[in-house]
Amino acid sequence: ILNTNCLEISISDGDSPGDHDPDPHDSFAGLFPTLSRANHSCRPSANYYFSVRSFTGQLWATEDISPGEEITITYTPLTAPRMERRAFLARTRFFLCSCPACAIPTSQAETSDRRRIAICELLARLQHTQYPPRIPKEELEQILEWAAAERMMVEYAKVLLFGSQVFTLYGDREAAAEWAARARAAFRMVEGEWAHHLSR
Repeated sequence: ILNTNCLEISISDGDSPGDHDPDPHDSFAGLFPTLSRANHSCRPSANYYFSVRSFTGQLWATEDISPGEEITITYTPLTAPRMERRAFLARTRFFLCSCPACAIPTSQAETSDRRRIAICELLARLQHTQYPPRIPKEELEQILEWAAAERMMVEYAKVLLFGSQVFTLYGDREAAAEWAARARAAFRMVEGEWAHHLSR
């Protein structure tokens, strides 16, 4: 029961220099009476977030959810391609994912996979570094568009945050200010007012 219904609890907010994500060595598992009832989707309608400040698990809507509509979260890294996501879920949660992102024709799945891999590769280049590489604004905007299209709203917020840092480092102050403001709004949506990214 714990293995198939638990959610991650991280007690670190990644406050060390260069960190932007909770420390995986400070991660635990929690079983919540209500939150653990949320089912999985690779295009989730909500984001599960554990707030260290309030020490509570929380769900934050990432899109409009109608009354009576199912609230979904993700149980797997969304940047992985479809086959890897489904294999991970089959191995760890014991079901074959048939969510809207997985139950699509092969040609559409291949397009989705390319987008997700590109998002993953960009974030890998930008995270946990004090001096991010120079990346053209057009490339950042394309990745941002793909993250929105795939409903990967946490990754969308991260691209905005790291993009603002790229613009700051390479002298585009206007773009840096705009993207930083958009990143704050995006993180408020997916993690709330106490999101650790907002304190940076």
